[in-house]
Amino acid sequence: MTGFYHTGELEVFHSVLLKYCEKRSHFSYEGMLARTKLAALDHNHNLGRIQAKTLSGVARYKVVYPKSGKDWVAKPIREAKSYNYLDHMMDRVISLRCSQFTT
Repeated sequence: MTGFYHTGELEVFHSVLLKYCEKRSHFSYEGMLARTKLAALDHNHNLGRIQAKTLSGVARYKVVYPKSGKDWVAKPIREAKSYNYLDHMMDRVISLRCSQFTT
């Protein structure tokens, strides 16, 4: 018998991947590779976000009704995604590109 594994994180990654590589568009191999890497960077950078809090410091939740239809469930709301890694990446890309023109 095989063990049980949660697939939620994989589903979240696939959701992020679809934002970078939508199915309705055709991309070259290099474009698809670059988009997949960007999706992986985005997903990995935003893993482990802490739970959002109100101004008074109370943890925030949202109430959802699962597909199984058992009962309402309170799920924690995470802090907003951060894109800080893009600034460093863009600085690096620009400096590498500028160094190609000066040599």
